[in-house]
Amino acid sequence: MNRRELLKGCTDFVKSMYQEEEIHYSLDQNGTSDEILVVIFLRGGYDGLNFLAPVDDKNYISARGEDLRITDQNKNKGLAIEQNFLDADFRLHKYAKPIKELYDDKKLAFVHASGLSNGTRSHFVAQQLIEKGTLKEKNLRDGWLTRYLDGEQSEQLSAYAVGNNQPESLLAARQVLSLNRIEDLKIGWGNELKNLMRNSYLGTSFINQQGTSAMDIQKFLDEKSSNENLHKAENIKKKINQSKGKRDGKFVNNLNTLETIIKMEVGLKVGTINYGGWDTHDGQQGRYEPKIQDLCQSLAQFYNRLHNYHSRLNIVVMSEFGRRVKANNNGGTDHGYGNVMWALGGNVNGGNIYGKWPGLANDQLNKKVDLEITTDYRTVLAELMQKRMKRKDIANIFPKFNYKKSLGIFNA
Repeated sequence: MNRRELLKGCTDFVKSMYQEEEIHYSLDQNGTSDEILVVIFLRGGYDGLNFLAPVDDKNYISARGEDLRITDQNKNKGLAIEQNFLDADFRLHKYAKPIKELYDDKKLAFVHASGLSNGTRSHFVAQQLIEKGTLKEKNLRDGWLTRYLDGEQSEQLSAYAVGNNQPESLLAARQVLSLNRIEDLKIGWGNELKNLMRNSYLGTSFINQQGTSAMDIQKFLDEKSSNENLHKAENIKKKINQSKGKRDGKFVNNLNTLETIIKMEVGLKVGTINYGGWDTHDGQQGRYEPKIQDLCQSLAQFYNRLHNYHSRLNIVVMSEFGRRVKANNNGGTDHGYGNVMWALGGNVNGGNIYGKWPGLANDQLNKKVDLEITTDYRTVLAELMQKRMKRKDIANIFPKFNYKKSLGIFNA
């Protein structure tokens, strides 16, 4: 560090200590009417063909034993739904009843045979590409949600990654906070440690700037979460815990944390949750059914309790890929291709399945083994960005994607 950088760093330090207006991150956004986007990523590749499938398709029946498919009778009898997708008996998993009610209420839609159309079956690669909003540009330095937030030109703390890991969709985002519990809003560092940390980031380099921004966020969080906001959060949590059908588990707890943040009205625009454990190569039935039940019940309760926000709440559920059409010899399914995306919200044209069904005959499958992808995952996200988030710069959010026409999932 040269003398000029040292002096500049000291000047910036003094300014940040004595001028509150130098801090650009705020939690005071009461009364906002901004759209809220919640992205739930099912990590591991969930089996969409054991969630929503044509139970009368002979190819489907022959590819899987009854334990790994939805049926029209017996113990795995699926939930019949109305749809204009195809002249076939598409049904939902028997444990999907809570979200079927949202589907019947025209608030939930599905996009079948969708996904990342580049042929990879690697968890790491597929997740990385999807979260960066691309098909093959792995070297992008930011995620698609980061590019959305940057285009909003707001210095407000507006994105919350709830859970253990911040997703790559928020890679390089300046406006994001990762937390496990609502209590994490209050970091509670001592003054000595705060001063030590701040003094570690003097200077003008990129790392120093990022460090200073992090300390600014910490300072504001510490001030704003000390009494009023955390007291409000505690009251919200009590009401959630007292609500009918309270459930326990990591996923539902993350949803409860996100619900609390939304109801605190602190300016949340984007919330993300990772839900792992969907890689079912063996013993699928015993692992898959409890997770589907947890996913559907928890998400339905989360959405219903946020009834005052339905007009601006947009929820997307997605995964890196689906599972193979044919079951393996270990009572499971291997990495596949096409899958089912979900769209949930007050401005979703629900009660229907969108996309184009490619069929399950051998000559209709991708490489004769997997459900073909007929809808690029970015088509769904781009429509959401354009119609609900009011963004016209789709090419900036999803580079090299030629967005031609919406599927009509969302209302403008």
